[in-house]
Amino acid sequence: MELKFVFKIFPVLFIYIDKMPKFLSHRNGISFGPIVIMLRSISKMKTHQVRKLTKSKQIYKSLFFHKLLYKLFPEYRLECALEVYQADIEMYSHRKQMCECLKSAEVIRRKYHLYEYTNEEVQERLLAKFGIPYINSSVNRHNI
Repeated sequence: MELKFVFKIFPVLFIYIDKMPKFLSHRNGISFGPIVIMLRSISKMKTHQVRKLTKSKQIYKSLFFHKLLYKLFPEYRLECALEVYQADIEMYSHRKQMCECLKSAEVIRRKYHLYEYTNEEVQERLLAKFGIPYINSSVNRHNI
């Protein structure tokens, strides 16, 4: 077990286990806001801790209405996903951030069931979080 804080005052208790319960066997961890359950085998990987802490922040910010907002509003779900990936990608060098943003768009769409958005829209919004302009590679530059 390990105690961390979000916003410097809200506690998040990390509980490390050797194996996820059968109904969560497809996951490596889950955040319930003040409690995060995570596999011991990945507990030292900073990226997974950052993701779970970001999700805990979202739950605290939404006053525990996170799950309801998440289910009802795709825009909220997209913003949450972008925030989690932004926290993860910020750990990379500036050079690698753009590449990771472009690769992550399809993963975000599939993982968070955001099919109402195109890959390009998700890429553009994720790149904007880093101040990187989006350049649509499908535009025919000869017609400009």
